[in-house]
Amino acid sequence: MLKSWNAIYFLISVLLGVFVNVVFAYRWKIMLAVSGAKVSLLTLVKFYFVGTFFNLFLPTALGGDVVRGYDLAMHSGRKMGAVTSVLVERIVGFFALAFIALLALLLSSRTIKDAAVTTIILISCLGYFTLTAIVFNAKIMKRLVATLKFITLWNIGERLERMVDSLHAFTAHKAILWQCFALSIISQTLTILAVYSLALAINLKLPPLCFFMVLPMIWIIMMVPLSINGLGVREGAFVFFFTRLGVSNSAALLLSFLTLSRKIALGLIGGIIYLLRQVSPIVAAQQKSRPR
Repeated sequence: MLKSWNAIYFLISVLLGVFVNVVFAYRWKIMLAVSGAKVSLLTLVKFYFVGTFFNLFLPTALGGDVVRGYDLAMHSGRKMGAVTSVLVERIVGFFALAFIALLALLLSSRTIKDAAVTTIILISCLGYFTLTAIVFNAKIMKRLVATLKFITLWNIGERLERMVDSLHAFTAHKAILWQCFALSIISQTLTILAVYSLALAINLKLPPLCFFMVLPMIWIIMMVPLSINGLGVREGAFVFFFTRLGVSNSAALLLSFLTLSRKIALGLIGGIIYLLRQVSPIVAAQQKSRPR
């Protein structure tokens, strides 16, 4: 199967990933307007790619979020605003994923009759919708945080309280949240189509709705901190879901490895950006020290 793969589809998938990171960065910029932080789109795009690079070495698929949150905090000087913006961005993004998975399940209910897949998607989506409602409910969250105020180590209780206050500042900007939700739908759709392109590269033909149904579940599972960059977890999830859609074990594993290869390609772009960022101050300092 790999011998006859179409490299053009792989290139298309990588290019879609580049565009998606730009859309993600634009969504982040809109989020930052709530906290008053003014950061250029180009800077946020660079932060996103650098985060993608560090995702290759950090636990779960969220490791890069910590890096880009740190980058933003150092750049803007707004530590709490940086943390909250990344958190809200992820919450909205996951909500969009759950929405896409549930919609795809409803549209393909006549063709997909695997009870395990259907049950997992329904429980995951409904669970996440409930969790989101709780997180954005100020009264419930304040009560939960109040129970943690006794934790004085590193002022965790106080910091959690400040984070919750900062988080709920976004609820007053419903137009921005809906705009970010729409951008999340667009970006997640393009990401799913990028994986569908990888499937076409190895001549794996499944209805597109199948990818919209199971890929959000796979990505949510990869958030569980069990391995570096989701290694092993991703492969197991691909095999579990895609074999239930009639795909062979080998084809499901190959698609998973191609997905990882695509991620590495995008991460290398971030690695180059990070390297240039480290080298630039050194070069500038050397130029200043040269006698004129």
